[in-house]
Amino acid sequence: MKSVFFALIFLLGVLKSALAQSIPFPLGLHRPNLSWVTDGNASGSNSDEWKAILDKIAATGATCVRLNPNPHFQGQAISVEQLKYANSKGLKVLIEIPITFPDFYPICTKKYATGSFGEKHRLREIDPVKMRTWFTSYLAKLKVAEIDIAAIEFGNELNWMDFNNDVDAYPGGRMYDYNTPWNDTQYVKIREGIQKYGECIKGMYEEIGIQFPTDRPKLISCGLVMQRQLDSWHISHNAAIVLSDMWIKLLQGTHPNQQSSTNYLNYLDGIGIHLYPSPDTPEEEVGDEIKALAGPVNAIIQNSGKMLYVTEFGYRSISPVSEEDRYLKHYRFIQAASQLSSYQWGGFYLYTFDHPSSAENDWVIYKKGELLKTAKIFEDFSYLMLPVQLNAFRGAAKGKSITINWSTVSETNHERFELFRSSDAKEFSKIATRTGAGSSNQQRYYTYEDIKPLPGTNYYRLKQIDFDGKYSNSEVIAVHTKLGSSSLFVTVSEERPIVNILFMGNAKGTIYLYDIFGKKLAEQQVVLYEGSNQIALPIQLVQGIYVVRVSAGTETLVKKFKV
Repeated sequence: MKSVFFALIFLLGVLKSALAQSIPFPLGLHRPNLSWVTDGNASGSNSDEWKAILDKIAATGATCVRLNPNPHFQGQAISVEQLKYANSKGLKVLIEIPITFPDFYPICTKKYATGSFGEKHRLREIDPVKMRTWFTSYLAKLKVAEIDIAAIEFGNELNWMDFNNDVDAYPGGRMYDYNTPWNDTQYVKIREGIQKYGECIKGMYEEIGIQFPTDRPKLISCGLVMQRQLDSWHISHNAAIVLSDMWIKLLQGTHPNQQSSTNYLNYLDGIGIHLYPSPDTPEEEVGDEIKALAGPVNAIIQNSGKMLYVTEFGYRSISPVSEEDRYLKHYRFIQAASQLSSYQWGGFYLYTFDHPSSAENDWVIYKKGELLKTAKIFEDFSYLMLPVQLNAFRGAAKGKSITINWSTVSETNHERFELFRSSDAKEFSKIATRTGAGSSNQQRYYTYEDIKPLPGTNYYRLKQIDFDGKYSNSEVIAVHTKLGSSSLFVTVSEERPIVNILFMGNAKGTIYLYDIFGKKLAEQQVVLYEGSNQIALPIQLVQGIYVVRVSAGTETLVKKFKV
């Protein structure tokens, strides 16, 4: 009878996997320091507590977990023990190394209070040599223990004040962006910290190469806050943020004001980002919102072979949103992200499993001894490594023709690509074929010049075909033969409209807001830059239907939205 029981369990597991929707990235859970257990054991040595937490995480069906070593006594040894136990439960580990370790700083380095999380270090005071010494010891322990590592992430949200005291509080809030004066005193300090961070990354990369000459673990940047506009909370809390894509460009050494700077992105395998979408975004616009948030950073690393790791994402459980609605929002978010084939995702980590702080309970999926409905996403989706990992798929109008470029990170059993074109994004016709690489772990590039594009907007789609006849389709891209492939959507935060514009050039323009009867409620002059732009209109709205119109350059964009 026992053998029959286990056979049934196995068959149920197979059936469950078969019913799950395949996605091209691993789906995991974030769980902060495992020493944060309910008994407050600061050493993290109470293994019964953290083992129980990891057991519950593994039971969700998650394939990986984001953990960090703790800065307390015996931090390295306990961390390795925890990681090894996670592996034994079938969980790969993304190791987030915080900048809070005293070993990283000169003796007697002070911490400073700012933001919500108490005292913290200034990134510019970190000692890259001391940090590498600590990392060398830790990495050796990971190697001996044969830890199965998804990636190593250095730091967390270092582009805003709650995790990096270089980004100090600012009266009324502040966004450091491309318009920030280069010689601004605090901005200079922020750049000094990014330089030190780059030196640490370089040392970590070199040490990984020494200890892991083959099958080296991937090294990624800290998960960055992707906020592109200060909201009322940031303003009232004097919050300061560094624009995420500018932070990456400063690390890369490609900011327009930098000269002869080291490109520290060369020492990273991926970029960490945190995506917290608006709960008010309509279902059909979730993909656009992801592109608005992640697009500027993705544009920097696209075609480089580097991946985007979403080391935190999630929706809060806030009234009147039910847990069922929260679950559906997570489901649609993951589904939308999986369909963005021009984004090379390294993994998504849901924030968060549980948390001892009552302030974080709105984000958890495990509460009062039970899994909440949102945890079901780990049953709904299964990670399927694609035979072809598409890194980029884009097109650009050049004169009377359109050039289509795409690239792959790796290919397995791949016979060919077929390129299709459409005038309406519904009916497609094949216009070109490109031979695949068979099997390759090297980045490969493909191109096609459409010398006779259709009038107006051209839609393109790739079909990837394996030698065994299996195939998959990419997302659809749109290319205009004239200027424009801009898009527009509106979110509402605390009754204030936030206009999100994906623009295909640089231009001055005007945003107009009307009520449903055509009465103009607001008008604001703006400067739009190529890529994602987010503008909050200084008006509070009541429930109703509104229309926003954006005029910039030769384009006019119109969107109706509801509050």
